[in-house]
Amino acid sequence: VCSSDLLSGISFQNELIVKLYEIQNKLKEIIPENLAYFVKPKNLGLEHCVFKWPEDKWDNKKEKSVIEFLDLYDFKPFKIEIIGFQIHQDGCIIAKGYDKSMEMMKIRNFFKSNLKFYPSKQSDWSHIPLGRILEPIGKNNYEKLKQFIIENKKNFIASEIITSYKFIHERRWYMEEKEIIKSIQL
Repeated sequence: VCSSDLLSGISFQNELIVKLYEIQNKLKEIIPENLAYFVKPKNLGLEHCVFKWPEDKWDNKKEKSVIEFLDLYDFKPFKIEIIGFQIHQDGCIIAKGYDKSMEMMKIRNFFKSNLKFYPSKQSDWSHIPLGRILEPIGKNNYEKLKQFIIENKKNFIASEIITSYKFIHERRWYMEEKEIIKSIQL
């Protein structure tokens, strides 16, 4: 198991997938081929919690604990707005999500309070990973990328009502190989 995550999406409604795919294609025009990896549209997911990172140990006891608390949590539908995107220092490209209801924060706080193994490096941001830059892209391309990010950092992309959750074991990064352990449909 590479990671164990609680996600929504995989797959999203068509409008959000199309909009995120358009962003990926614009980024591909700037980033030279083979220097980045982009998540396939069918694998795009809103990351709620990462219960296990690649370097962490995992066992059936932890899996059962996650499932137990998934059954206890009172999930509610909420609206996520995707506005802009950013690229982190490690090369990760994300679409930024905004949840005015704070439901994602409530979910994370619930698991943080109840799971002894909840990772300390869990992001507090609502986001959808779009891909990762793998190698230096060169000064000229970097400047183009930086300008593109500045121009689009506050652009509304799409919104979606989140009504499903999936507890997934990711066997290969960016959902290339995954096992859905539990699905929750509201």
